[in-house]
Amino acid sequence: MAREKKPQHPVSLGSACRGDTALALLPQMRAAPAGPTELAVVASMVTDADPLAGAVLRLGIDGHIAAHRGNDASYWEPRDERARARLGDLLGPLPAGCEACQDYPAPRRDPNVLLPATPLRGPDDLTLAAEWLLHPQARVGMTVSHARLLSLALATLAENALLHSESDQSPTACAALDPLARSLEIAVVDAGPALGEGEQAEQVLRELIGSSRRVGGGLASLMAIAERRGIEASLLLASGPGRVRIRQQASYATRVHFPGFAGAFSIHL
Repeated sequence: MAREKKPQHPVSLGSACRGDTALALLPQMRAAPAGPTELAVVASMVTDADPLAGAVLRLGIDGHIAAHRGNDASYWEPRDERARARLGDLLGPLPAGCEACQDYPAPRRDPNVLLPATPLRGPDDLTLAAEWLLHPQARVGMTVSHARLLSLALATLAENALLHSESDQSPTACAALDPLARSLEIAVVDAGPALGEGEQAEQVLRELIGSSRRVGGGLASLMAIAERRGIEASLLLASGPGRVRIRQQASYATRVHFPGFAGAFSIHL
Protein backbone atom coordinates (compact mmCIF):
# COMPACT_ATOMS: atom_id res chain seq x y z
CA MET A 1 0.00 0.00 0.00
CA ALA A 2 1.36 3.43 -0.96
CA ARG A 3 2.20 5.84 1.83
CA GLU A 4 -0.04 8.77 2.52
CA LYS A 5 1.49 11.93 1.03
CA LYS A 6 2.64 14.30 3.77
CA PRO A 7 5.15 17.14 4.21
CA GLN A 8 8.73 15.97 3.89
CA HIS A 9 11.62 17.09 6.10
CA PRO A 10 14.88 16.25 4.27
CA VAL A 11 18.19 15.86 6.11
CA SER A 12 21.14 15.51 3.73
CA LEU A 13 24.36 13.77 4.79
CA GLY A 14 27.76 14.82 3.47
CA SER A 15 30.40 12.45 2.13
CA ALA A 16 32.18 11.87 5.48
CA CYS A 17 29.53 11.17 8.11
CA ARG A 18 31.54 10.81 11.31
CA GLY A 19 32.52 12.59 14.53
CA ASP A 20 31.12 16.09 14.95
CA THR A 21 29.57 15.94 11.48
CA ALA A 22 27.49 12.97 12.63
CA LEU A 23 26.57 14.66 15.94
CA ALA A 24 25.29 17.71 14.02
CA LEU A 25 22.63 15.53 12.35
CA LEU A 26 20.45 15.11 15.46
CA PRO A 27 19.36 18.77 15.78
CA GLN A 28 18.69 18.80 12.03
CA MET A 29 16.47 15.73 12.33
CA ARG A 30 14.66 17.24 15.30
CA ALA A 31 13.85 20.40 13.33
CA ALA A 32 11.01 18.64 11.49
CA PRO A 33 7.74 20.64 11.65
CA ALA A 34 4.98 19.60 14.03
CA GLY A 35 2.27 17.34 12.70
CA PRO A 36 2.49 14.31 10.41
CA THR A 37 5.83 14.56 8.59
CA GLU A 38 8.11 12.27 6.64
CA LEU A 39 11.74 12.51 7.74
CA ALA A 40 13.85 11.91 4.62
CA VAL A 41 17.40 10.82 5.52
CA VAL A 42 19.33 11.45 2.29
CA ALA A 43 22.61 9.53 2.45
CA SER A 44 23.23 9.38 -1.32
CA MET A 45 26.59 11.19 -1.12
CA VAL A 46 28.02 9.28 1.86
CA THR A 47 31.35 7.55 1.29
CA ASP A 48 32.39 6.99 4.92
CA ALA A 49 30.61 6.63 8.28
CA ASP A 50 31.48 5.71 11.87
CA PRO A 51 29.54 4.24 14.83
CA LEU A 52 28.54 7.73 15.99
CA ALA A 53 26.76 8.16 12.65
CA GLY A 54 24.91 4.87 13.02
CA ALA A 55 23.84 5.62 16.60
CA VAL A 56 22.80 9.25 15.93
CA LEU A 57 20.83 8.38 12.80
CA ARG A 58 18.96 5.56 14.53
CA LEU A 59 18.26 7.78 17.56
CA GLY A 60 16.95 10.54 15.29
CA ILE A 61 14.78 8.23 13.18
CA ASP A 62 13.27 6.53 16.24
CA GLY A 63 12.64 9.88 17.90
CA HIS A 64 10.92 11.33 14.84
CA ILE A 65 8.62 8.32 14.38
CA ALA A 66 7.66 8.37 18.07
CA ALA A 67 7.02 12.14 18.17
CA HIS A 68 3.69 11.99 16.29
CA ARG A 69 1.48 9.03 15.40
CA GLY A 70 1.41 10.16 11.75
CA ASN A 71 5.19 10.49 11.38
CA ASP A 72 7.31 8.16 9.28
CA ALA A 73 10.77 8.18 7.72
CA SER A 74 12.56 7.28 4.51
CA TYR A 75 16.20 6.32 3.99
CA TRP A 76 17.97 7.14 0.73
CA GLU A 77 20.97 4.85 0.59
CA PRO A 78 24.51 5.79 -0.47
CA ARG A 79 25.26 5.43 -4.17
CA ASP A 80 28.69 4.00 -3.42
CA GLU A 81 28.34 0.24 -2.88
CA ARG A 82 30.94 -0.01 -0.13
CA ALA A 83 29.42 2.95 1.74
CA ARG A 84 25.96 1.44 1.25
CA ALA A 85 27.11 -1.72 3.02
CA ARG A 86 28.93 0.25 5.74
CA LEU A 87 26.13 2.65 6.65
CA GLY A 88 23.42 0.03 6.14
CA ASP A 89 25.09 -2.33 8.62
CA LEU A 90 25.81 0.50 11.08
CA LEU A 91 22.10 1.37 11.02
CA GLY A 92 21.01 -2.25 11.16
CA PRO A 93 17.42 -3.27 10.33
CA LEU A 94 15.34 -0.15 9.80
CA PRO A 95 12.62 0.32 12.44
CA ALA A 96 8.90 0.05 11.66
CA GLY A 97 7.83 3.26 9.98
CA CYS A 98 11.09 3.75 8.06
CA GLU A 99 11.65 2.47 4.53
CA ALA A 100 14.61 2.36 2.17
CA CYS A 101 13.64 4.16 -1.02
CA GLN A 102 15.97 2.95 -3.76
CA ASP A 103 15.94 -0.42 -5.46
CA TYR A 104 19.64 -1.17 -5.12
CA PRO A 105 20.70 -4.82 -4.95
CA ALA A 106 21.50 -5.84 -1.40
CA PRO A 107 25.21 -5.15 -0.74
CA ARG A 108 27.51 -7.68 0.86
CA ARG A 109 27.66 -7.30 4.62
CA ASP A 110 30.40 -5.13 6.08
CA PRO A 111 32.37 -7.51 8.34
CA ASN A 112 33.86 -4.55 10.21
CA VAL A 113 30.53 -3.65 11.85
CA LEU A 114 30.52 -5.33 15.27
CA LEU A 115 27.24 -4.03 16.70
CA PRO A 116 24.58 -2.31 14.55
CA ALA A 117 22.78 0.67 16.07
CA THR A 118 20.89 -0.87 18.98
CA PRO A 119 18.41 0.91 21.27
CA LEU A 120 19.16 -0.06 24.89
CA ARG A 121 15.73 -0.14 26.50
CA GLY A 122 16.98 -1.37 29.85
CA PRO A 123 19.54 -3.54 31.67
CA ASP A 124 18.62 -6.70 29.72
CA ASP A 125 19.37 -5.07 26.35
CA LEU A 126 22.63 -3.71 27.76
CA THR A 127 23.66 -7.13 29.05
CA LEU A 128 22.94 -8.79 25.69
CA ALA A 129 24.90 -6.15 23.74
CA ALA A 130 27.86 -6.29 26.15
CA GLU A 131 27.95 -10.09 25.99
CA TRP A 132 27.86 -9.94 22.18
CA LEU A 133 30.96 -7.74 22.16
CA LEU A 134 32.79 -10.10 24.52
CA HIS A 135 33.48 -12.47 21.63
CA PRO A 136 36.82 -11.55 20.01
CA GLN A 137 36.79 -11.06 16.23
CA ALA A 138 40.16 -12.14 14.86
CA ARG A 139 39.22 -10.98 11.35
CA VAL A 140 39.24 -7.35 12.50
CA GLY A 141 42.26 -7.66 14.79
CA MET A 142 40.24 -7.87 18.03
CA THR A 143 41.92 -9.87 20.79
CA VAL A 144 40.30 -11.17 23.98
CA SER A 145 41.70 -8.13 25.83
CA HIS A 146 40.26 -5.75 23.23
CA ALA A 147 36.86 -7.48 23.37
CA ARG A 148 36.70 -7.25 27.16
CA LEU A 149 37.64 -3.57 27.16
CA LEU A 150 35.17 -2.74 24.38
CA SER A 151 32.40 -4.55 26.28
CA LEU A 152 33.33 -2.67 29.48
CA ALA A 153 33.26 0.63 27.57
CA LEU A 154 29.76 -0.14 26.28
CA ALA A 155 28.56 -0.97 29.79
CA THR A 156 30.12 2.19 31.28
CA LEU A 157 28.82 4.57 28.60
CA ALA A 158 25.36 2.97 28.52
CA GLU A 159 24.94 2.89 32.31
CA ASN A 160 25.84 6.58 32.38
CA ALA A 161 23.19 7.27 29.72
CA LEU A 162 20.51 5.15 31.39
CA LEU A 163 21.21 6.82 34.74
CA HIS A 164 21.35 10.47 33.65
CA SER A 165 19.12 10.82 30.58
CA GLU A 166 15.73 12.43 31.22
CA SER A 167 14.33 11.41 27.84
CA ASP A 168 11.70 8.72 27.35
CA GLN A 169 13.74 7.57 24.35
CA SER A 170 16.26 4.79 24.88
CA PRO A 171 19.99 5.46 24.41
CA THR A 172 21.48 3.83 21.31
CA ALA A 173 24.80 1.99 20.93
CA CYS A 174 26.85 1.09 17.85
CA ALA A 175 30.33 -0.45 17.36
CA ALA A 176 32.67 -1.08 14.43
CA LEU A 177 36.25 -1.29 13.25
CA ASP A 178 37.57 1.71 11.34
CA PRO A 179 39.91 -0.10 8.90
CA LEU A 180 41.72 3.06 7.78
CA ALA A 181 42.39 4.43 11.26
CA ARG A 182 42.92 0.88 12.61
CA SER A 183 40.70 1.48 15.61
CA LEU A 184 37.82 -0.33 17.27
CA GLU A 185 35.07 2.15 18.17
CA ILE A 186 32.00 1.98 20.42
CA ALA A 187 29.54 4.88 20.57
CA VAL A 188 26.55 5.47 22.84
CA VAL A 189 24.21 8.44 22.41
CA ASP A 190 21.13 9.56 24.31
CA ALA A 191 18.37 12.02 23.56
CA GLY A 192 19.18 14.44 26.33
CA PRO A 193 18.77 17.00 27.53
CA ALA A 194 22.35 18.26 27.22
CA LEU A 195 24.33 18.43 30.47
CA GLY A 196 25.16 22.09 29.94
CA GLU A 197 24.44 24.95 27.57
CA GLY A 198 26.57 27.80 26.26
CA GLU A 199 29.67 28.58 28.31
CA GLN A 200 28.60 26.10 31.00
CA ALA A 201 29.01 23.08 28.72
CA GLU A 202 32.80 22.81 28.91
CA GLN A 203 32.81 23.35 32.68
CA VAL A 204 30.21 20.61 33.17
CA LEU A 205 32.40 18.16 31.25
CA ARG A 206 35.46 19.20 33.28
CA GLU A 207 33.54 18.55 36.50
CA LEU A 208 32.27 15.21 35.18
CA ILE A 209 35.78 13.97 34.36
CA GLY A 210 37.22 15.40 37.58
CA SER A 211 34.56 13.70 39.70
CA SER A 212 35.08 10.38 37.91
CA ARG A 213 38.83 10.54 38.56
CA ARG A 214 38.37 11.43 42.25
CA VAL A 215 35.89 8.72 43.14
CA GLY A 216 37.22 6.05 40.76
CA GLY A 217 35.17 4.03 38.30
CA GLY A 218 32.97 5.60 35.65
CA LEU A 219 34.02 7.28 32.43
CA ALA A 220 37.55 8.35 33.35
CA SER A 221 38.38 4.86 34.63
CA LEU A 222 38.18 3.45 31.10
CA MET A 223 41.41 5.22 30.18
CA ALA A 224 43.16 4.04 33.35
CA ILE A 225 42.10 0.43 32.70
CA ALA A 226 43.33 0.63 29.09
CA GLU A 227 46.71 1.96 30.27
CA ARG A 228 47.08 -0.83 32.85
CA ARG A 229 46.37 -3.40 30.13
CA GLY A 230 48.86 -1.83 27.72
CA ILE A 231 46.12 -0.84 25.25
CA GLU A 232 46.21 2.53 23.49
CA ALA A 233 42.76 4.12 23.68
CA SER A 234 40.91 7.43 23.50
CA LEU A 235 37.59 8.75 24.78
CA LEU A 236 35.33 11.43 23.28
CA LEU A 237 32.44 12.97 25.24
CA ALA A 238 29.99 15.49 23.78
CA SER A 239 27.05 17.33 25.29
CA GLY A 240 25.57 20.66 24.21
CA PRO A 241 28.42 22.58 22.56
CA GLY A 242 31.01 21.04 24.90
CA ARG A 243 33.56 18.42 23.86
CA VAL A 244 36.33 16.61 25.68
CA ARG A 245 38.75 14.19 24.04
CA ILE A 246 41.05 12.17 26.28
CA ARG A 247 44.04 10.28 24.95
CA GLN A 248 47.29 11.04 26.73
CA GLN A 249 45.74 14.25 28.09
CA ALA A 250 42.27 15.79 28.19
CA SER A 251 41.56 18.35 25.48
CA TYR A 252 38.43 20.53 25.74
CA ALA A 253 36.70 22.38 22.90
CA THR A 254 33.44 23.98 21.80
CA ARG A 255 31.69 22.60 18.72
CA VAL A 256 28.25 22.40 17.13
CA HIS A 257 25.45 21.90 19.66
CA PHE A 258 24.48 18.30 20.42
CA PRO A 259 21.13 18.16 22.28
CA GLY A 260 21.96 15.09 24.34
CA PHE A 261 25.01 13.20 25.60
CA ALA A 262 27.34 11.17 23.40
CA GLY A 263 30.32 9.03 24.32
CA ALA A 264 32.71 7.29 21.93
CA PHE A 265 35.54 5.03 23.09
CA SER A 266 38.24 3.92 20.64
CA ILE A 267 40.90 1.22 20.90
CA HIS A 268 43.83 2.01 18.61
CA LEU A 269 45.30 -1.16 17.12
